[in-house]
Amino acid sequence: MIILDCRLVAESETGISRFSIENANRFVEKFGKDKILLLVNKKNDKLIGTQKVTKFKPFNIIHFFIFSFFIYIINPEKYISFHYSGLWFKRDRTQCFITVHDLMYRIVDDFFKPGFQRLIGVRYYDFIVKYSLLSSDNVFSVSQTTKDDLLSMFICNSIICSEGINDLFSKISIDGEVSNDKFGSEYFLYVGNGRPHKGISEFLCAYKTYIKVGGERKLILVGSGHNIVSDGVTCTGVVSDKELYFLYKNAYAFVFPSKYEGFGLPILEAINSGTIVYCNDIPAFKEFNSDNIYYFDINNVESITNLLFENHLFDDIDSKVFLSKYNWNNTFEIIYEEIQQ
Repeated sequence: MIILDCRLVAESETGISRFSIENANRFVEKFGKDKILLLVNKKNDKLIGTQKVTKFKPFNIIHFFIFSFFIYIINPEKYISFHYSGLWFKRDRTQCFITVHDLMYRIVDDFFKPGFQRLIGVRYYDFIVKYSLLSSDNVFSVSQTTKDDLLSMFICNSIICSEGINDLFSKISIDGEVSNDKFGSEYFLYVGNGRPHKGISEFLCAYKTYIKVGGERKLILVGSGHNIVSDGVTCTGVVSDKELYFLYKNAYAFVFPSKYEGFGLPILEAINSGTIVYCNDIPAFKEFNSDNIYYFDINNVESITNLLFENHLFDDIDSKVFLSKYNWNNTFEIIYEEIQQ
């Protein structure tokens, strides 16, 4: 039996959730439902295999200990976690693999509250990650950036299996519910939360300068945590899939000023929607090689402002070549080949 740890599968479309669903379903198709057991905290209709609900939370340290005994009793041939919380210990008869998407808790200052809570929080997560790595026969990382972070912080090598691109809006058609009157056109778009490491406050400084000196394109911020009142800025909160589809398709450029990411899935989604991307030149984003991506320095207001005034055309041919590299089937094959060794 192969156990797939899908406990971070959620109703919301997070990167880890999507990674878990796409790969778990391919495992079920490859091996059959009778050979695969999916461990979840809550059943999810997007998973096609046999799901076993467990109350053990991935990042509860007490549950982390007990969960290892739980796996010990089941005694699977292979245990594969699609996140970086795995096992405290393992039996020699069970091969174990974990996946690391990022080490944000160590790198992003606002992951925990500052001071004592941050000190304790980092050590708390370090314990779970450290023993999960030690108990694994091999480790997967979603980018070269994450691979490098793992090597420098935990002296742990890993195998890169990047995320894939989903056509999230393939079944959506625009009708009267969404119109130009609601959102306008030729705007800059950001989709995500408003946490400090996302770089929104720094980007807004450049955007305000852009407006002040005659810039006309609006800025639309989609997602939770945006309470900004400023000329040209619209905060939509969470929107429907149909509205999000419209926003992506009609944006002039998708902006991603984040100071740290393990991968950068929204960049793929924007290009898949036919939209150019303006993003911060952090390592994870620099791994992408596309003529539809333009980089800026988040700490240089002038460089961002100048970029906002530029005009670029979307390169369809480049987008097809670029996106072909990020395929869920390729991701699964890398994982499959490794666990078969």
